[in-house]
Order: sequence, then structure tokens, then C-alpha cells
Amino acid sequence: MEFINSELKGIIIISLKPNIDNRGFFVRTYDNNVFNENGLKFDWVQENHSKTVKSGTIRGLHFQLPPFA
Repeated sequence: MEFINSELKGIIIISLKPNIDNRGFFVRTYDNNVFNENGLKFDWVQENHSKTVKSGTIRGLHFQLPPFA
């Protein structure tokens, strides 16, 4: 994820860096820590986007118990 200041005051361009392979892609579209480091504060933890193009592909799922859920 790259933050680029635009020519317009207060406008920041966020360039995403997807991980691409023969199965499709995975990209983190929002990360609270990264946004905070760049002066953008929101009450959101993380958001991802993925697309699987190859039939039969299994991707890992993550489950967390409180207090980290």
C-alpha cells in the first residue's frame, strides 16, 4: 500500500499492491496501522479483497478468539 499526496490539498491517492499468482489475487485494501502511520485515523481494523479464478482452489481462513477477535 502506497500513499501519494496529490496536487489537490487534502487528497491522498492510495495505490494498492495486490499479490497475484495463477490462482487469482489477494490485496489488503485497508490496514488500521498503515493508515494511522499516514495520518488517516478511522475506527476500522482491516479489510481485504481477493479473487480466485482457478477452480478447486482452497484459500486459508483465519479465526481468532477474544480478545483478538
